[in-house]
Amino acid sequence: MVDVHAAAGMLFNVLLRRGVVQLAFSAEATGVVCPSSLQGNTMLEYGLNLPVPIKDILADEFGVGATLSFRGSPMWTHIPWSAVYAIVGEGGGLVVNSAETLETLDVPAPSKPGLKLVT
Repeated sequence: MVDVHAAAGMLFNVLLRRGVVQLAFSAEATGVVCPSSLQGNTMLEYGLNLPVPIKDILADEFGVGATLSFRGSPMWTHIPWSAVYAIVGEGGGLVVNSAETLETLDVPAPSKPGLKLVT
């Protein structure tokens, strides 16, 4: 059985190689390190070729860490997978963390599984 958090890290890294990745998460969740100006449900953008380069992105079984720029000031951030409710890849791919998130976002749950982990 594949660890869900390890799979999320692998997926993030695959999407990152393809382009920009956005993480939708709860800024108030335990373990989140981000600017205090980010509150509630929010989204951060990661990419290897953004205008302000991110040179230290680390996505693993614990979450995503990186030094991001906020109003021109660098800050180390860490978003644990438990805080993430969606990973959005370039081109519109969306991976949702849980059925509870689907209800919160008012998105109907798919009747058939639509995602497949390919290793």
